[in-house]
Amino acid sequence: METIIYQYKPPVGSTLDYSHPLVSHLKLCYLINEVNGKTLFDLCGKYNANVFNGAYVEPRGLYLDGINGYAEIISNGIGHFDLQEFSIEVRFRNITDPDNSVSLWSYSLATYTQPYYSQSLHTGNNGSDNDVFFGFNNTGTFNYIPHYNFFWSSLNYNHVIVTYKSGQQRMYFNGRLVQSSTYTGNITYYPTPVRIGKETFTTTGQAFISDVRFYTRALTIDEANSLFVNPYQFIKQPAGISNFALIRNQIRTSSILSQESMGYPVFPGNITLGPRAIQSSESFSSNTLQNKNIAKNNIISTITFDNKIETSNINQISFPANIIGTVFGTSGSTSYKYKISSANKDGETLSSSFVTVNNANSVLDSNNFIRLRWSRIEYATHYFIYGRLNNEEKLIAKVYDIFYDDKGTPLLEQYPKSINTTGYNPYKLNIGNLIKLYTSEAKNKNYLSALQPEPIFNAYTVQGYGSYMIDTYKFSENITWVFYNDNRNSNTNAFSLFVHNRLLDEIYLKGGIFISRPSNYFDDGFKVTVDFYTTGTISGTGSTITGSNTLWINEKISVGARIGIGSFEPEFITEWYEISAISSNSSITISQSLLRTIPVNTPYVIEEIRIIQFLNSTSNTTLNGIFITKGLNYDAFDIQYFTVPMATTIDGIRATYILRDGSSSTSTNIQSGFIAEKIDANNQFVYLLHAVSSPVAQIFKFNLRSTLTSLSSGVSLSAYIFKTAQVTLPESFLGRDFRTACMVKVKNGIGNNEQCLYFNSGTYIYRITESSIGNNVPFYFDRQLLNYPQGEYNFSASGYTIRGVDYDILTDRFVTSTYGGSNGSKNRIFKYDPAATEIEASLGFANEYGFYFDTADFSSRPYSSASFNTVNSWVSAKDGLYYRTQSSYILIVNVAADFLYADLTNNYAITPIIPCPNNTKFEKVTIDLVDYFGELDSGTVNEPYRIYYRTSGILDNSGNWILINQSGNLSSVNPSNNIQFKIIFRTLGGSGWYAQIHSISVHYKKNESLSSEFSFNTAKSIIASNIAHFDQICSINKSLPLTVDIYNNDSLVLTQSTELKTSGLFESNFNNSWNVAHFIDKSLRKKTIINVGVTYSSQSLNNSNSSYFDGSSYLRINNHEDFSFTGEFQIDFYLKLFAVNDFGGSKFRILSLGGENRNSGWEICKETISSVEKLVFYIGNSSSNLKIPICDISQLSNSWNRITVLRKNDKIGTYINGIRTSLETYNLSITNSLDYLYIGSGELGNANHSFKGYINNLVIYKKPFTISTSVNQAGGASNGFVLRTYDGYWNSNVNFFGNNAYISEVNSTYIAFGISTVTSYSLFGYLLAPISGVYNFSMNNDDNGYAWIGDNALNPTMSNYFIGSTYGLTNANITLVAGNIYPIRIYIGNSSGGGYLYFDFTISGSTKTQYDFTGLVYATANIVTDDYLVDTYKQFNPNFRIFSSANECSLYLDFQDITNQPGIERRFTFNSGILNTLNKVKISLK
Repeated sequence: METIIYQYKPPVGSTLDYSHPLVSHLKLCYLINEVNGKTLFDLCGKYNANVFNGAYVEPRGLYLDGINGYAEIISNGIGHFDLQEFSIEVRFRNITDPDNSVSLWSYSLATYTQPYYSQSLHTGNNGSDNDVFFGFNNTGTFNYIPHYNFFWSSLNYNHVIVTYKSGQQRMYFNGRLVQSSTYTGNITYYPTPVRIGKETFTTTGQAFISDVRFYTRALTIDEANSLFVNPYQFIKQPAGISNFALIRNQIRTSSILSQESMGYPVFPGNITLGPRAIQSSESFSSNTLQNKNIAKNNIISTITFDNKIETSNINQISFPANIIGTVFGTSGSTSYKYKISSANKDGETLSSSFVTVNNANSVLDSNNFIRLRWSRIEYATHYFIYGRLNNEEKLIAKVYDIFYDDKGTPLLEQYPKSINTTGYNPYKLNIGNLIKLYTSEAKNKNYLSALQPEPIFNAYTVQGYGSYMIDTYKFSENITWVFYNDNRNSNTNAFSLFVHNRLLDEIYLKGGIFISRPSNYFDDGFKVTVDFYTTGTISGTGSTITGSNTLWINEKISVGARIGIGSFEPEFITEWYEISAISSNSSITISQSLLRTIPVNTPYVIEEIRIIQFLNSTSNTTLNGIFITKGLNYDAFDIQYFTVPMATTIDGIRATYILRDGSSSTSTNIQSGFIAEKIDANNQFVYLLHAVSSPVAQIFKFNLRSTLTSLSSGVSLSAYIFKTAQVTLPESFLGRDFRTACMVKVKNGIGNNEQCLYFNSGTYIYRITESSIGNNVPFYFDRQLLNYPQGEYNFSASGYTIRGVDYDILTDRFVTSTYGGSNGSKNRIFKYDPAATEIEASLGFANEYGFYFDTADFSSRPYSSASFNTVNSWVSAKDGLYYRTQSSYILIVNVAADFLYADLTNNYAITPIIPCPNNTKFEKVTIDLVDYFGELDSGTVNEPYRIYYRTSGILDNSGNWILINQSGNLSSVNPSNNIQFKIIFRTLGGSGWYAQIHSISVHYKKNESLSSEFSFNTAKSIIASNIAHFDQICSINKSLPLTVDIYNNDSLVLTQSTELKTSGLFESNFNNSWNVAHFIDKSLRKKTIINVGVTYSSQSLNNSNSSYFDGSSYLRINNHEDFSFTGEFQIDFYLKLFAVNDFGGSKFRILSLGGENRNSGWEICKETISSVEKLVFYIGNSSSNLKIPICDISQLSNSWNRITVLRKNDKIGTYINGIRTSLETYNLSITNSLDYLYIGSGELGNANHSFKGYINNLVIYKKPFTISTSVNQAGGASNGFVLRTYDGYWNSNVNFFGNNAYISEVNSTYIAFGISTVTSYSLFGYLLAPISGVYNFSMNNDDNGYAWIGDNALNPTMSNYFIGSTYGLTNANITLVAGNIYPIRIYIGNSSGGGYLYFDFTISGSTKTQYDFTGLVYATANIVTDDYLVDTYKQFNPNFRIFSSANECSLYLDFQDITNQPGIERRFTFNSGILNTLNKVKISLK
């Protein structure tokens, strides 16, 4: 089920989603979204409430005046709300002190006497400040459950739920359970009204009520939290806003006439037949499309666009630039070198050149370290740091921020890439940044399309302010801030902020502000600037932040900005504080206390938003000027829209300032304003275009970064620099009607060498070069005519249809804003060129672009496109998306993905390689897509799309693309075993609905003699020799073995696994050697493995290949000194018998070097001892030998068992599954320089020595890996941490866990999980160190998370933790000794949103635990001591041993398939006589 998440209140016309579990037993639901009026409408349809007296509905909800206003739900609650199980939910905001009682829900008595109420939820003073409580009549006695001292503000809403069931009452406040109690008896009810805002006997206080719901069941704690986080998750948007789709090939009623015959119903794609689509007399020659209706060699290969297809961003990312290294702590004489690469899910870039950091300490640690900092790379999700000393290129760390503190952590065995592996991947779906794969559990909602963001319905915000002028800011490649103002022309105006997340395809309201003005002004153009400051580092405690090498006064930061802690990149920061005072370059006061003490050298970001308005007075033009509002930040935009005052005499605070050229402004008719790029803290120029008269223009120059002196009522003259001479333009148009303009340096073409000012008339776009603007001198200009392309409607100069212009750097194009006129809402798109005779494109509502949604009361059909012809459309362009205001909403058009610009911006899709094995002829390509939106008789079709193909240059993306015609015909394309398609979308067409493609299929004919997933190699196949050859085209999606199906005359006659040899032999050619399987030694010794018939097996171990020995097959390795056991050794492998009673010879050998009755040596084999069949280890020579039992054969059963044999201190131990079974003394050296080492056999020719079964992960070491200490689980030591869950947020208070009761306790070995809102966890256990060495612990947490190891874990404080932070990834080293037990404790919690914890370690640079502590951490320390214990770490991980002690490994066989790669040759050799019995043969490999 899909969950609808509204970031603001759903609009009128919304309905309940009855499939959602939170609609179950919902009796009453008031969204209170009516905006105005005297009625609350119940979405459940039964209890519409009347609003009386001074109460009324407004955009913020139901307003209660605190005098006599209230809403009445029903006059008599009996039979409606008189229940013994229920839940009441209210979202409210007190306007005055909540000690003044506000009735949120009242089912009360007629008089104010005991017991007062049947049900009453209200705020008020009940002995403590700021209370909310639920009172009720419990068998005639008044009872209540309170929540005291909740946070109160006239700007904030609070959310409360009370539940009652069987005498059990609970209260949830802002998602948390705050009270719970139990009473006996039932609630007594009376025939009195149920109301909001009034008890029966009195009216209550002043407030806004935003939402009210009543359930006939008790909600759970999870449901209460979910409703607080996502209160509208079960609300469906209006039917007209959510479209539905009809699939291509749908047959409508009128499409087929009576008596028609359709023959074979073969259509391009799936067919949907509606219930009335075909009349009774129609007939088909075949009811269904069956195999007999299709030629056997007609093949369809399909790519389906759903969540199963892997994607890759088509654009490569680059390695970081501007890398800076800074030494912290005690300096020295050591130089360090670093290289950094960027990475994302698709791959990793090349690394940068070495950056050298000199004069650093010779020992790097937490006190003496090097901080690396670099510029953020768009679309990179993490970075790899390489290097350190002597030009090393090993990996130091993987980093998710744009800085890293090198504290000397051990280097890892990973090296920089030799090629950039990000970007295009021929085996994935490659998509541009503005192309999106939409996925859903609903099959018909999986499709590929151009990114099509939902409209922003700003009229449905909490305040309901419309959109007029607009500006956008690119916060990151995924986040755009959308600012717009309301058209008021008064002494104040509302500015709103929406956040558009391109990655998640989400848009939500952040909030807004009011900006005061000293008198009434026209709402003309505005611009937003966002500045970030990161110079130096900080520390802090309480409400004071101290800087080191900071320049906060010099940088002219205003009070009201916010400071973020923990990174130099604002996107990575979650801990922000508003600045309330800036005392010096190195001292800041914040508006609330820090959540924690900030240590020295902490990175930070200060963010300041400023809004600059270019305003003309409505009454006195000498009051015109530039209005600059300083001291804003992202969090200042709140849903309550607080007011920013006018400044008085102080600069640098949150206030609005006016810049003028004199006490009486001479720019009496401002047409447009232009903001240049910021030069430094003291210089950023702004230009005013002043209309002296209709054709005469003049430019005024100001400095936005000037210190404002001689302030009076917020007005300053100190920012003014000069004005130019007056210049007469070639047409009469100047005036404030042309309100928006831009100042940019374009990427290409005219104007790419300097910043220029661009503005417009109703006919032309003008350009003024910045370099020509001087004091009292004329400026240079040129212009371009903005004609539509030939055949489109052209405007007249008197239409004033163009009112502004903006520039998009991605498409390198300008776009105009429009105002009124018959074609007023068409926005023109063009590249600036005075010689051009027409524009490139247009978008808009001029009878060519429809946007369909229903009216609020559903009384009329969807609006036609003509309804928008006279609507204003102001535009701001940002990275290929054009944001267009339309009165009560903002439309977002994906221009960069259109036919015109897709190749320029790389915004298209390229499919993975589509294999067409044994292709003899291409036929066509078909598309399954949504191509119709809306009602059948009033909807609209989708925009078109283009499909291209190529059959060469696929692997390296070098092949040329060829456009396919509309029929999809591929018959002229030369046959190929691979094909690939490119899809480009139309986004500037007639309907505005982009094509939604479900799948793409290629139809082709194939060789009839072979049905295979491989390419049949005719040239190499030798039918006379019973050999069929294949070429593997690409990697197989499964591991070997495969299944071979053999057909005779299209009937399946034989099936065989390639693991077996029943009907033939399946082989692969690897390194010019044919064999049924290829195995390599992965130890450093790289011994050659000779395979005689051993195959890859389907009996996998831990989802990986194993080897199958069939009773006659074996592996052979040349004699080597490593196999002569002259001292200590260890043998480890996994074994599985074919069956308990079918395991090969009676004396099978698993491993054999020499052996009994032969040369000196050793074996692991089956022997019968005292009439019991056993697996034994034999070692010795003719004069002294020993047979040491490992286990009974019956113990092996039919499952995987780990077998271990080792010698340590002259004693040989044998083990099964880590448990020792024997320990015997044998100190002779065993040397053998004559025999091969056999695996799966012993003496050749001796059938009794052959093994039948499976082997995996075979490793031979030169030394044993034992431990002296273990934990005896049989003695009561449970595996894993003791994990306890607590309700509430610990907030770095270690006493929290002792002062609060936990709500659940489990044992956990896997430490990687998400954390719910306002939840905390404690984890405790004993770590049994598997080996001695340096352990690098890694902890990634959100929010506060810390860990303690050793004695500190028994007495944790916030000053003795080992690792942790308030947020993000931290690492720390500690030396541990093998076999020792170390207490370990973790505290973690989450205050809001989604949290997480990831905890693991690396031992001396080897592989990580991957968050799995099985066999490493125990709930209790029940110790066993023994010098011959086998390390059970991770159930024996040979990779761990090899990487940590590579030189000790003599042989390592993991039996993995190394042949699964494109270009490998395969062949199937039929057994003798098989082909003689068959006629027309086909082979299928799968």
